Amino acid sequence: NRTKGQCLEGIEVVGAFNPIPNKFYQETCLSAYVESNCMRPDLIHVTEKTYEPLVKGHFVLPFANPGSVAHIRRLGFQLPDFIDYSYDKIEDKQQRLQAYLNEVERLLSIPLNIWQEHWVDNQDLRQYNQQRFKELDYHRVDLTKFL
Repeated sequence: NRTKGQCLEGIEVVGAFNPIPNKFYQETCLSAYVESNCMRPDLIHVTEKTYEPLVKGHFVLPFANPGSVAHIRRLGFQLPDFIDYSYDKIEDKQQRLQAYLNEVERLLSIPLNIWQEHWVDNQDLRQYNQQRFKELDYHRVDLTKFL
């Protein structure tokens, strides 16, 4: 939606994190996206692309490096059972992408009334993920080491 000129406070900042307006989260329930550095097999790089939808109560479907979804779970977040995250274990980039796209297509084929059931059935999970942010230990950097 940023390409449509719809961004927070009407200010477009190229290359910087710019939160998506709450309106978009209130009118949808799933965030499907590509994480940064998703082709580097030696890196798990979870960014605001994952954290923002989780804190806003969305279901997430990240295309990321193998093991990224497992890492999100290790951080204590819960993911719904109706989404197939098995693509997260596939090392081959092309195979992982194809499995991801298959899951996107499957999810898009789910009727709206079933999505509404998933939304209600997973309310505790979504609220738990929102609460989880208040409990996380954030990485701290000793800035004096850079002086």
